[in-house]
Amino acid sequence: MLTVYRASAGSGKTYKLTGEYLKLLFSGVGSFRHILAVTFTNKATDEMKSRIIQELDILARKEKSGYLNELMADFALSAEEVYRKSHRILLEILHDYSAFNISTIDRFFQQTMRAFAREIGLQGGYNVELDTKRVLTEAVDKMLFSLDEPNNKDLLNWLLKFAEDKIENGKSWNFKKEVIELGEELFKEKYKRLSSSMQEKLRDKESLKVYLKTINKVVLDFELKLSSIGKEGVNLINQA
Repeated sequence: MLTVYRASAGSGKTYKLTGEYLKLLFSGVGSFRHILAVTFTNKATDEMKSRIIQELDILARKEKSGYLNELMADFALSAEEVYRKSHRILLEILHDYSAFNISTIDRFFQQTMRAFAREIGLQGGYNVELDTKRVLTEAVDKMLFSLDEPNNKDLLNWLLKFAEDKIENGKSWNFKKEVIELGEELFKEKYKRLSSSMQEKLRDKESLKVYLKTINKVVLDFELKLSSIGKEGVNLINQA
């Protein structure tokens, strides 16, 4: 059975997930050794571990807990039985804490890869590097070296126009830095949150051309309006 919880920030996800984890712990002796729990960040991992241990400690010391009635109902236990079982589970985890495994998604996959490194043809001592800047720089260099290819004609024209605009504004024609900065947006959360239809529009060159024309018209209209206001101001000064 697959259960999906949809919740926004601050709506009590951690509380609910802690309750679900406690139920799994109560389902059998040493069950924490067979539970896979993954999160997105190290902060979330630490928070979940701390919360579970804290709640077990609260129950073990017979203090007030929001999970007591739920555990009593789900496992047909009395309050005293829940307290005793919480104490036993807490001791089991503390005496075998390395098996109490809540980790990030990337760490879980790294552990899996290392366990099967030989089978997938990797050296056991391989290292993982997260260097998006380096990869992005190499990708931009590769793109620039391929501008003479026929299918990159539109891209070449765009970059030439961009260089001309930079020169007209008194800046260096070298646009590589700006292209890299634009590429960095692809790794950011706000880009990944865009809908698939919006991402498809960003890939459509014709749509981007129309958008660029619209933006240029807005800028031109704004500049003409400011120029008109300026001339009107000068005329008023001269008249006075």
